[in-house]
Parts: sequence; C-alpha cells; structure tokens
Amino acid sequence: MCVSKKKPKPKKAEPQKAEPQKAAPEKAEPQEAELEKPDPPKNTKSQAQPVSSPIIEVPPQMPAQVFSFKDCKNHHRREKSLRWFVESLNTGVDGERKATSMDKEKNRNPDYPCLEDKRVVLKFPGVTSDYIHANYYGTSLTPERLICTQTPLENTVYDFWAMIIQENVTNVLMLGSFDEPSAKGEKKSVRYFPENEGMESTFGTAPNVISCPHEFVKGVKTRQLEVSWGDHEKRDLLHWQCEIWPDHGVLKDWNAVFRIIPASFSYNNPVVVHSAKGQGRAGTYALMVAMFEAWGWKLDVDVIQFFKKLRRIRPYAVENELQYLFVHRFLFIQILRICRNFVLPDAGAERLKEWIARYDCVMKTAKYVKKEKVYSEISQI
Repeated sequence: MCVSKKKPKPKKAEPQKAEPQKAAPEKAEPQEAELEKPDPPKNTKSQAQPVSSPIIEVPPQMPAQVFSFKDCKNHHRREKSLRWFVESLNTGVDGERKATSMDKEKNRNPDYPCLEDKRVVLKFPGVTSDYIHANYYGTSLTPERLICTQTPLENTVYDFWAMIIQENVTNVLMLGSFDEPSAKGEKKSVRYFPENEGMESTFGTAPNVISCPHEFVKGVKTRQLEVSWGDHEKRDLLHWQCEIWPDHGVLKDWNAVFRIIPASFSYNNPVVVHSAKGQGRAGTYALMVAMFEAWGWKLDVDVIQFFKKLRRIRPYAVENELQYLFVHRFLFIQILRICRNFVLPDAGAERLKEWIARYDCVMKTAKYVKKEKVYSEISQI
C-alpha cells in the first residue's frame, strides 16, 4: 500500500515540465468553438423570441431561466413584462432622466424620497406636473386622515397651495420655524403666507391671493388665513405653527404639545402637517394622532405596527429613537389626563415613574442628536 501511494507523486510533477511545450500547439480555441455550436439550434426552435436577452450578464449564482420569457407560464405576467420592455426602450435613458429631473427639483433632500404609494396627485390647473412631495396617512377614522409633506420650496409654493385647495384642507400645521438654518446655512422654509396680520401675498399669478385677517399667539401661533383663487372663489383655513419643536428632536413643553393636538380636529377633510423634510417631526405628530385615535376608538394600541405602516408610506418618518419614545410619553400623559380614575395594576405606578425618569435621562443625554448619529432597531425598519 505504501508503494502505490508514492508512485502518483512523481507522475504529477511530470506534466508540469511538459506543460509549456504542449500548451502552445493545443490552445483552448477549438474548445470554445465547440461550445458555440449549440447556439444555432436554440434560435431555430422558436423564432418568436425577440426579447431574449443574451446581452444581460446573469450572475453565476442566479439561474439563466430567470431572464427567459418562455418560462413565464402566466400569460398576463408575460404580456406585462413585454409591454414594460417596449415602453422603457422607447423612452430611452435620456427620456427616463428627463422624467425624474422635475421631481428631484421639487424635493428638499434627494436622500428623502416620496413613494408613489399614497402620494397626493395634483390635478389643479396651472401645476407643472402632478408631483408633490406629500403622502396620505390614514388613521382609524379615515384612510386619508393626514397629509405629511415637506415645507414648500421657492419652486413649490404654488404646488403647496394647489394641494390645499384641491384637497379641501381647512387645517394646516407647521412644525418648525422659518429661521431654521440648514446644513448649508440656508433657511429651511420659504414663507408661503403673509408675515403679519392684515397683509396679503400671492402664489402663482393673480388673482391667487392669501390674506391674514387674524393672528393669535399662545406659545403656538394660530393664524386665520383666507385663500382666494380663480373666479372669486375663497376659503378660510386655520394655520398652526409650533416654532419650538427642534429638528431631529422632540418638544419639552407639554403645554405646546396639547395646543397643537387640536390642529388634527378636522375630520371631514385631510389635515396638512409639514416640517422641514416632512419625515421627522411631521411623522412623529402623525403617529401621535393615529395612536390617540386608535385608543379613543377602543382599538389595540400597537405603536410598533402603526409605526411600520407609517414607514411604508413615508420613509424615515419618526427619524430616531427619541421621537419614537416621545410618542409613548405622549400616550401615557394623554390617557392619564382623560381617564382620571385609571388605576395601574400591581406596581404599575412605580414602574411608570421609573419609565418617565429613564425617558428624562435619555432626553438630557440625546441633546437632539441628528438622525445620522442615532442608530437603533427602529431606524432599520
């Protein structure tokens, strides 16, 4: 047995010496040519395969059948796929770029996309396209309870007011200040209504006018605006502004929290809620309203499920863990304020005190940390 194991070792070394001499005459070209021979019979079997994709490089871990339309047993799926191929090829690369360039100009930040699901589609006369960075968010009451959107840009002020008129909005909530600086040092929001009482401003071309007959300041600014457009059409709406809610953060003043909750008390028409990007503060407020209404209608108060639903509609809504905890803190206070006879079982009162103390500790250490510095499980959803 030992002799038979030693013999193959020198045999392996012999072809290494003869490799450079035999490799030159044999070459690998005839082998490649033999592999190319099966190609003609494949084309002769079925001539009606104009969309077969030999130019697509299939990854080695993926079977080539994935890209073959003849394997699509579902007729409708095959027809839809072929239709999309034809439309995309007719549009071309430059056409697709042109189709998305307008949307990019209307987004405050390219890293915060607006999904087509539940997006508000503009149909108002005079808009350059049907696109606006705004999504419906439904609660237990109606599927279009709130509209979360970004603050208007200089080139989207007309689109913003067109959405308000089109959707019959009577309540608008602004979370943030007009003087908030961005990372580039520019102001995050454009003033889209008159600055002081008794003033007027226009959007688009006349006779589109916004006037501010009254203004009330109680920590949270409340204005009564009057919008007129077209042939002498007018509408009154309430504008709420919470200037002290910081970007990427939460409110410390609970009196201000309870002053902006009534902004959502418009059940026949959608309520527009906007912050700088329409994700962090606007998403937090939307989740607060949705959870409070679910509790009011005696439904399950499942914050994580409502949060996931919001994220599927509005990406990056509720930007960080501090805003997520803020929703729980709001529910604790609101339920205890309304249900004064509410008794916590066992040692619930002590546990609630511990929870609030821990929350306050997180509030102090977080210091309104920016989104990119806060990573947790909820930010991955």
